[in-house]
Parts: sequence; structure tokens; C-alpha cells
Amino acid sequence: MGEYCSYLSELKKDTHMNRVKEYFKDYDFLENFRLLKTNIKGDINGGITTAIIALPLALAFGVSSGLGAKAGLIGAIVVGLLASIFGGTPAQISGPTAPMTIIVATVIAQFTNQPIIVFAIIALAGIFQITFGLTKVGKYIQYMPYPVLSGFMSGIGIIIVLSQINPILGLEFTNNIGSIIQSIPHSLMNLNLTSTIIGCTTLILIYSLARMRISFPGAIIAIILATSASKLLHLDVVTIGDIPSGLPSFQRIPLNWNILKIIIAPAMTLAIMGLLDSLLTSLVADRLSEHKHNSNRELIGQGIGNLFSGLLGGLPGAGATIRTEVNIHNGGKTPLSGITYATVIFISMLFLGQWLRDIPMACLAAILFKAGLDIIDFRSLKRIFRIPVFDEVVLLVVLALTISVNIMVAVGIGLLLACILFVKRMGDLLGINVINLNEIRKFWIDDESWRDLLTKEEKDRVLIFQLNGPLFFGASSNFLRAVERHGDFAGLILRMHRVPEIDTTGVYALEELAELFKKEKKFLFITGLGEQPKEFLRKLRVMDLIGEKNCFRRFSEAACHAAKILRAK
Repeated sequence: MGEYCSYLSELKKDTHMNRVKEYFKDYDFLENFRLLKTNIKGDINGGITTAIIALPLALAFGVSSGLGAKAGLIGAIVVGLLASIFGGTPAQISGPTAPMTIIVATVIAQFTNQPIIVFAIIALAGIFQITFGLTKVGKYIQYMPYPVLSGFMSGIGIIIVLSQINPILGLEFTNNIGSIIQSIPHSLMNLNLTSTIIGCTTLILIYSLARMRISFPGAIIAIILATSASKLLHLDVVTIGDIPSGLPSFQRIPLNWNILKIIIAPAMTLAIMGLLDSLLTSLVADRLSEHKHNSNRELIGQGIGNLFSGLLGGLPGAGATIRTEVNIHNGGKTPLSGITYATVIFISMLFLGQWLRDIPMACLAAILFKAGLDIIDFRSLKRIFRIPVFDEVVLLVVLALTISVNIMVAVGIGLLLACILFVKRMGDLLGINVINLNEIRKFWIDDESWRDLLTKEEKDRVLIFQLNGPLFFGASSNFLRAVERHGDFAGLILRMHRVPEIDTTGVYALEELAELFKKEKKFLFITGLGEQPKEFLRKLRVMDLIGEKNCFRRFSEAACHAAKILRAK
């Protein structure tokens, strides 16, 4: 007996241990460390190549955001390093991205001369992302409709392209799209010719080198040539300016309820944008590599990166699609590639600061201009009049709101609109075939004794509705309207053997119909009722109103009862 009790105790202990292991399976960060030594040469090659491409983008995003070039470098280093170590997509490269930079620029415009508040928002966004990962929100990204994604990504791309027009022309940067568009004639009349030549030459050079398939990044070549020309010829152009050297230091972020109240909303916006940006890139990484990402762990890694980036005075980051693709194509497979990428940018920040300060702003603006064009979903925009009208409406609404309002409003309204249109589309798919007893098909029945009991006129007054599909809230109103459209009839037989499921709205629609028929002294029979609809009708006590005796397994039984009722009248 003692041995048996000991066995049960061990079994119970083992069961609890399995539950603990199952719970923490998604957060086994040590797995990333085990991968480090499996592909050293490829990872180092991929990390160095990606860092060379990412360096000008980090500088450009930092300057464009308003926090400065060093903030862009810190964001690339901190988020790139920590997301690689703690994230769930081994080959993914993280760092400042266009969508995150646009949000930060908007936040800075709201909190002018208050960088500490901006860094608090970035840190809080990281905490939100960690929470998303722990609560396993990541798996729901697969339900994001493509028109919503296409609309807001294209909107962000257009914002970036328009916002870089003034810097390319050698004029002051602004991210107010309305004022940029209105001031284009004035900007063209007051441009700095030297800056314009540098910006346009940078664009031509980047696209030319890409077409020639030169392996070395065109952005780096353009920066070297533009900076060299600017220094040797003493050109009158705006440059990045001083980049503070040395290690980043922790920001003293004051936390109190008054500050939390004003930073929660923008932090949540930043966190959700990072969620979308990172997990979409993770899907791309899955397609290019042999490893399937862990969404929840990836969110935790991104959250840790953004938390420390905010605390150290850096830009927020997310998974970067182009940089991840470059990493994988150059041999990167494990977190070592991300660690290498962050290390190379860190070394550049420490030892190349004096050289980076002389990069012309027009050159960086041209690089961002090209990045904005790459983000725009031209594939969908070219087919805008060929896609279904519902998808077209969603895409254009999200695109317009992204440009004119903000990203989160655009995504929120886009999702709501997509859901409404989807429900309508599904509701319209509910098949309702309407006939009467004179039009009945013989293969429906195995008993025709009712035929001789009724005249042709009486058979015409018995309607038969065959429903095909779930009777849910999107289809219930169509069903009731279909019943109302018919004139005088004695009763209705509902064939529901092709209705797999019914929701609360569908139950209430049947209740409304049963109450109306009872009042008008018409009969309502149901045939072929499935298990789920039957149990739900009983649970909500609507079956009491319809009557168990009025639900039949076979159609012929309902037809016979209909004939008896009509004969009795």
C-alpha cells in the first residue's frame, strides 16, 4: 500500500512538472544560445553584410525621427542584440524601421523639447510587447487582413517619400504631410542646388548599382562619394553634425501617474506597430529559412530590446524585412548573425563618429526616399481596380487614414471595416432555397401519403425554406427578410440539415419567427436539426416556443403533419 501511495505521489509530481515544462516551453531562451555554434561562418558573414546595409538606415532614421543620428545607432545596436538573443526568429535582424520612426516623429512633435518623455514611451512600449508575448497574443497576427496591411504599409511609404522631399532639396525637414504638399511650389523655387544634386545623384547611384547587381551596398558607396565630395570641394550643404561619442548612458525617466497617463496611448501604438512589423518579418524569415519562428518569444525579445533602447536613449526597433532577407541570403541562420550585426554597428559608433558627422543630409534623405518607395505595396495598388470591391474599399480607407490621421486609427478602422464587410459577405453566402409543396423534389421524401390529402391550392400555401450554411448574426436578417417577402401562406417548413451551427442572433431570429407565426396562427416545422442548433435552442428555451413535436427528422413527416393541419381547417 505504501509503495502504491508513493507511486501516485510520483505520478502527480510528474504531471505537475510536465505542466510547468509545457507552460515555459515558449520561453526557453536558452535554445537561442544553443544555436550560436551551429553556423559560425555563415552568421558572421550575414551579420557583417547586414550591418553595412543597416548603418546608413540607422543614421537616417535617427535624424528623421528628430532624436538624432546616435539614437538611431543605439536603437540598431540594443534592439538588434537583445531581440536576437531573446527573440523567437533566429535569423531575424531587428533595428529602427520606417513605421516605428514615423510614430516616434509624431510623438516628438507632440512632446517638443521633452526627449525623456519620448524615451519613457519607447521603454513602456517594450513592456507592453513583453506582456503581449507572455499572454500569447502573437498567434493572432495571422488574422490580419491583407488589405489592411497593404493600406497602412503603403501609407507609411508615401509619408516617408513626401517627408524627404525638403531635405533632398536642402530645406528644413517637416513631417506634416499637408504642409509639405502645399509648399512644394515654394520649395522648388527656393531649393539648395548643391543639396539637390547630391540627393538626386544618390538616388540615381543606388538604383544604378542595384540594376548592375553590384554586391556592395549602393547606399554605402553613395555615402562615401557624397561625403568625400562635400569635404574636398567644401560644398555648402547641411550635414548630420556632431554625433556624441562614447557609450550610451541610462536615461533618468521619472515615473508617476501624471506621466503614465499621457504616455500609455502612444506607447501602446508603438508596441502594436512593432508587433505587426516584427511578426510579418518573421513570416518572411520562415519562408526563406528552415526554421519556424515562435511568435510569443519573438515579442518578448522585441520587448526587451525596446525597453532597454528607451532606457539607453535609442530609437525603438522591430524586425526589418530587407535586412533579414540580406542576412539569410548571405548565410545568416542563427542569433549569432544578429549579435555580429549589432557588434559591427557598435564599433562604427565608437570609432567612425568623426567621419559620420560630415555625411550630407540630402544623401541620407535620398536613402530614406528609396526606403519609402520600397515599402509602398505597388503590387496591390496596380491591381486596385481588379480586386474585390470590399478589399478595395478597406485598402483605400486605411491608406487615406494613415496619411491624413495616424497609423493606429487607420489600422483600427480598417480592421473594423474589414470585419463588417466580411460578415456581410458571409451573410450573403447563406443559401436560401424557397419552394412550396407543389414543387417538392421526390428524392427529399420516402413517404408521399400527404400528396393526395391536399389540393394544389393548399400545397401552394405551404412554403419550404432550405437553408445552406451557418445561421449567424450576419445571415439572420437576410433569413427574416426572405420570409417577409412572401405573401399569404399557411405555414413554413425549415429544412436545416445543411445548417452546421447557429449563434445567439440566429436563435433569436427563430424565436421571433415562432412568436409571429403563433400570433398569426401559422405553423412552423423544422426538419434535419443538427446537434449544435438543437442544444442551443434548448439552452435558450426557444425550443419550448417552437415545440419539440414540431421538429422532425425526415421531411416527409413534416409534410404529413402539415397536410393534417390543413385538412383540419
